[in-house]
Amino acid sequence: MQDLETLRRGGYRDQGLQKLKLAGPLNGFPREILDLADTLEHLDLSGTGLSSLPEDFGQLQKLKVAFFSDCYFTVFPRQLAACPELEMVAFRSNGMTTIPEDALPPKLRWLILTNNRIEALPRGIGRCSRLQKCMLAGNNLTSLPGEMSACRKLGLLRLSANKFADLPPWLFEMPELAFLSVAGNPCCAVSLAEELALLRKVSWHDLEIGGLLGHGASGDIFEASDERWDASRYVAACLAAGSHDNLISTLASIQDHPEKHGLVMQLIPPHYQALGLPPSLQTCTRDRYEPEKSLSLETVLEVLRGVAAAARHLHQRK
Repeated sequence: MQDLETLRRGGYRDQGLQKLKLAGPLNGFPREILDLADTLEHLDLSGTGLSSLPEDFGQLQKLKVAFFSDCYFTVFPRQLAACPELEMVAFRSNGMTTIPEDALPPKLRWLILTNNRIEALPRGIGRCSRLQKCMLAGNNLTSLPGEMSACRKLGLLRLSANKFADLPPWLFEMPELAFLSVAGNPCCAVSLAEELALLRKVSWHDLEIGGLLGHGASGDIFEASDERWDASRYVAACLAAGSHDNLISTLASIQDHPEKHGLVMQLIPPHYQALGLPPSLQTCTRDRYEPEKSLSLETVLEVLRGVAAAARHLHQRK
């Protein structure tokens, strides 16, 4: 993480800086960032409260990654389209409502617009021929533009918690689409309200919140405890949620939180290990693995059997 005052003094100008991250509130876009145009590839201004970019933002000709999550951009800035190398863009939780037709960068591969108020995508998204990962969960979308079917490299698409009454047929003909999430839409067989009705309710104020366990596209995960939670309630909650040996059980829905919705889930045992690492800009939709990591054939088959059994269980419930 870099320092704003050092940036304003020109302290990074001759350092060949490729990645810049600033934290803390900004009154406006620091124009000294443009002085780093010769080398800057990764810009992270998330959580700074920005709501606009300067008209000459396109001076950042080598920029590949731009993060503006948890800011106040209600309109996707057209200036990003002037960045010829920009591949990854994030505007999570901005209250964004509009994406102009000519705003998307030409080399866009990874687009994160989770948790906004977007009602429609521009038809111009069909020109993003390199698009592989598109995260649109938690918006107000009711349809996708037909032009998006031209994004033939699309491998991951998150549409959960929108307003889709049905999905476009072309979506199921995309040659590389391997991950599609649509839960929490009217088109789903079981609505989110019906699912939540099956769960026990627990008040946020009754939970003792521990440390942060992880962070992902769906939000933050904390360890928590509730002294009033007994074994009989645990069993009943697992049954209602569709317990299975190869699934992490959903135990309750959280009420009375001042800002967010949440779920109480079974704590993953400490001996469990992550198989992979998060994707990089290069791998995009694929997890990464440590070079020395290897699995025996027996272990691989055991994992596949577990996944198949869990998938069968979920399909039988719908």
